[in-house]
Amino acid sequence: MKNLKLSWELSSNLQLHSEKEVIRCTAFDIEQNRFFFASSANFIYTTHLSSSQIDEPCGKPSASPLIEAVDLDAGDSITSLEYLMEKEALIIGT
Repeated sequence: MKNLKLSWELSSNLQLHSEKEVIRCTAFDIEQNRFFFASSANFIYTTHLSSSQIDEPCGKPSASPLIEAVDLDAGDSITSLEYLMEKEALIIGT
């Protein structure tokens, strides 16, 4: 894997609900420049990357992320995320 190079890097702070909560998986919507994060507390965090953040690494932080709780059966947890461009849908695996 010596032929891989980092083309750009973007950092952002994501405030989680609790200190024990961790990010389990992510998905990316390339058409609308959105990242989806699933947490151990079954929350989906959505953050939008503005074009200035992509063009300029020191751009202003994006607006507050959208946070949505996922209603699951007792004992279930989110194990995977996948964004389907064709359907414009976020698929959540449990």
